[in-house]
Amino acid sequence: MVAAATDPNQIGTASIAVGWQNNALVFASAGEGFCVKGGGCQSGVVLNTGNVDLSSFPPGDVLITVALNDDAFNAGYRFPTDGYQAVALAIDPPGDPVAPTPVFGQANWPAGFLMPVVSSDQKSVSWTDLESDENAYEYSIGLNGPNGRVVMDPKITNGGGSGNK
Repeated sequence: MVAAATDPNQIGTASIAVGWQNNALVFASAGEGFCVKGGGCQSGVVLNTGNVDLSSFPPGDVLITVALNDDAFNAGYRFPTDGYQAVALAIDPPGDPVAPTPVFGQANWPAGFLMPVVSSDQKSVSWTDLESDENAYEYSIGLNGPNGRVVMDPKITNGGGSGNK
């Protein structure tokens, strides 16, 4: 995992693991959790989709990390060194029947997120969701592998409100 600078507004984390199963990349697990300053911590749910559900989180910044499990890493998969080629984000407008396709590249990165950073071993990518809105986002993960580039496409659901979306 990438060591992030201390963020006084960070209230939680989300982590997603990419694994290798039946000769294919899979989202092996995902988990979220947050702590309220001066209060207790809440643990999140574990998903197998790669989706990140932050809808019950209070307002605040959330560090998101996608990491390769050893089996995927040993199968030859790596994140590109350019974080903007490792992850792409796009707003998924409410009520829109078809979610947009995220486009890789810095020019397409939404303002509500800090830049993505890839670890030196290319085993993980991390970025911060500034939780400045309650939009849902589509995100794509780009990996370089033995047979070229692979893109995986889960979703981020933001919160920052009452949790009653």
